[in-house]
Amino acid sequence: MSISHSDNLLSSLPVSGRAPISGLESKPSIEEFARKRMGVICAIATLLSAFLVFQVQPLVSKSILPWFGGGPSVWTTCLVFFQVALLAGYAYAHYLCRFFSIRNQALIHSGLVVAAVCFLPITPGDDLKPLTSAQPGSNIVWLLLLNVAAPYVLLSATSPLIQSWYGWANQNKIPYRLYALSNIGSLTALLSYPFLVEPALSIDLQGIIWSIGFVGFGGCCLFLTIAISGSRSLQLPATREKETEGSGVSRITWFKWCLLSGLGSMALVTITNEICQEITVAPLLWIIPLSLYLVTFIIGFEKPSWYLARWWSLACLLLVLSAIVYRCDAWTLFDDLLEYSGINVEWFYENPFVEAGLMVAILFCFCMVCHGELYQRRPTRSHLTSFYFALASGGALGGLFVSVVCPQLFSELVETELVLLTAFVISAVVVWTDGCRRWRIPQAFVGCLVGVLVTITLYFVVSQSIAASDGESLIRVRNFYGVLRVESLADENGRARVLYHGRTLHGFQYYSDELADRPTTYYDPDSGVGLAINQLGKTGPQRVGAVGLGVGTIAAYGRPGDQYDFFEINPAVIDIAEHAFSYLDRSAAETSVQLGDARILIEQTPSDQYDILVLDAFSGDAIPMHLLTLEAFDEYDRCLKQDGVIAVHVSNRYLNLPPVVVAAAQHLNMQCLQIETEETEAENSAGSSWILVTRNSDFLNAEAIGAAPGRHPLRDVSPISWTDQHSSLIDVFK
Repeated sequence: MSISHSDNLLSSLPVSGRAPISGLESKPSIEEFARKRMGVICAIATLLSAFLVFQVQPLVSKSILPWFGGGPSVWTTCLVFFQVALLAGYAYAHYLCRFFSIRNQALIHSGLVVAAVCFLPITPGDDLKPLTSAQPGSNIVWLLLLNVAAPYVLLSATSPLIQSWYGWANQNKIPYRLYALSNIGSLTALLSYPFLVEPALSIDLQGIIWSIGFVGFGGCCLFLTIAISGSRSLQLPATREKETEGSGVSRITWFKWCLLSGLGSMALVTITNEICQEITVAPLLWIIPLSLYLVTFIIGFEKPSWYLARWWSLACLLLVLSAIVYRCDAWTLFDDLLEYSGINVEWFYENPFVEAGLMVAILFCFCMVCHGELYQRRPTRSHLTSFYFALASGGALGGLFVSVVCPQLFSELVETELVLLTAFVISAVVVWTDGCRRWRIPQAFVGCLVGVLVTITLYFVVSQSIAASDGESLIRVRNFYGVLRVESLADENGRARVLYHGRTLHGFQYYSDELADRPTTYYDPDSGVGLAINQLGKTGPQRVGAVGLGVGTIAAYGRPGDQYDFFEINPAVIDIAEHAFSYLDRSAAETSVQLGDARILIEQTPSDQYDILVLDAFSGDAIPMHLLTLEAFDEYDRCLKQDGVIAVHVSNRYLNLPPVVVAAAQHLNMQCLQIETEETEAENSAGSSWILVTRNSDFLNAEAIGAAPGRHPLRDVSPISWTDQHSSLIDVFK
C-alpha cells in the first residue's frame, strides 16, 4: 500500500461507540476523526520523528564541539552514542511489541513522549561545560545522556512501532515503504542542516525550533493513541504471530542481519573520521557520508529493483583497487597519462579531496551491497521489530568497534585498511555468487580470479598499514585527539626529530647542540610569529601566550626574563614535547604548559597579561572553529596588553581563514597584516601564513615588519564573522 492511500489504513477495523440515530446527523468525534486519519498521522509521525532524529545529531554535536577541542573524535563519539541510543530505541520498540497489546503500546509510548518534554531544550547549557580535558569521551557521553538521550530513544523507537501498528492493521501489507519514508525524512534533515539551518540560525534558536518540532511529534503520538484506543480488534501481537507465522527467526538469520548492518556502520564511521582528519571537522563533512549511507537504505528498501548485486559489487571492487593504488602511491605509473589528460600530477597526489572522493564512493557502493543484501533477507511482518533490532545492534557494534576497540588495539588508523579489505572480500563473494549465475561464467574460474585479487589486495593493505615511514619511528601514540608519531631522519645538516599529527607536520628539531635552538618549520625568523617576537622583544622582557604547543618551537625565541605560557588540550603532545624534544628545556625563558582547551583556560586568565598571544591550533587542516569566533577574540583582547599583538597561524590547504580573522580585527577596532613565507628546505622552513592583529601602529610601521617580503595589508578582504552561535565552513572553502 502506498502512503498516498493511507487514509484507509484502519478502514477494516470496527468503530466503537453508538451508531448515529437514524435521520439525524451527528458530528464525528475526535476518536472517529483520529481513526479515519490514522494513515496520514502515521506518515506525518514517521517523517517528523526521522527528521528530528537526524537533525539533532549535527545540532548537539556542533554545540559541544568547542568544549572538547573541535577534533574529529568529537563527532565520532557522538555518532557512536546516537547509534547505541538508536539500538536502545529499537530494543524498547521490540520488547514493547512483544509483551503488550497495541493499545497499551500506544498508551505507554505517548506517556513517555510527554514525559520527555521535561528534557527540553536539548542544547546543553554552559553550566555543563567541562573544566578539564581529562576523559573527553566519557564527558561527551555524560552530556548527551543528560540532554538528549530520552527524546532521542523515543524518537528512534517511533518508526518501528508505527510500522508494526501499520502492519497489524493491514494484515496483507508489509510496511517497508514507511521505512523508506523514514529514511527520506532523515535525509531531508541532514541535507537541510549545512545549507539552510546552520547558515541561517543560531544554535540556541535551532534548539528551540527542534523542541517545538518534538512537541508537535508528541501531538501526533496522542492522536495515534486516541485512534488505537477506540479499536477493540488490536490484541496481543504474539497471539497473531503464532497463528499466522509460526516459527521465529533463526540465530543465523539474525546474525546475518546484524553483520551486514555492522559492516555498513563500520565503513561509515571509519570513512567519516578519515575525511575529517584530512580536511576539517564540520557538519558538512559529517553529513555527506551519513546522507549517502541513508540513500543506500532508501534505494534498497524503496527501489529494490535498482539493486543489481553483481554490478554494485563489481563497482565496489574496482573502487577499492583504485583507492589502494592511490594510497600506495602507485599512481606514479600513470603520470604520463595524467599529464596527457590535463590533470596536474602534483595536485592529484596531494589533494585529499581526490582520496576523499574515492572513499565516499566506496562507502556508497559497499553500503548498497550490504543494504541490498539486507532487503533480500528481510522478514515477514511478524518479525519486523526483531529485524530493526538486529539492524540497530549491528550499527552500534560497528561504530563501537571503530571508536572503542580499534584505538585500544592499534597505534595507527588502520581501520581504513580494514574497511577496504572487508569491502573487497564481501563484494568479491557477491560477484562470485551472483555474477557466475547471471553471466554463466564457471565458478571455478571466477573463484580463482577472486582469490588472486583478494591476495593482492591483502598484500597492499597490510603493506600500507605496516609500511615504514620516511624515517625511523621513535614514538607512536593514539588517543582521543588522533595519532601522533615521532620519527628520526637525517638531512644535510644532520639528524633530527620530527613530530607528525596524522599526515601533518607539527614540529622539527635537530639533535646537535649548535642547531637544536634553531626555530624551524612554521616558526622561522622570517615568519609572522618570528618577526613579531623579535620586534616586540627589542623593548625588554616579554610574556608570550601560545594556543597550541606542538613541540614548543617558539620557546627557542625566549630570553632571560621572558615568560612563555602554552595551552595544550592533548596530554600526549605535552609528554612528547617534554621528553622527545628539548625546546622547552633549552629555552632561556621561563616556560609553563597548561593542559586543557585553550578557550576555557584563557577565560580563567587575568587581564592585560600578554605582549604576544600566538594562535597556532590551525597548522593542521582540521581547525577548531571555536577559537576564531568574535567571542574568542574578545577573550584574547582582554588578556592582551594595550600594545600587544595577536599572531594567528592561518596556513590551510582548503580553507580561506583570513576573512574570519579580518572580521575579528574589525570587531576589536584593530589593524591586521598578513605575513607569508615560502618553503625553504635548506633552512627547514615549511612555509607559513600568519596574520598579525594589533592596535600598535609603531609595531606595524617598524622597519623589520614593513620590509617583510611576504607582507599583505589585507585591505581588500571581505570580512566573514564567526560567533559561538553561528559559524559555517561553506563560506571559507577555497
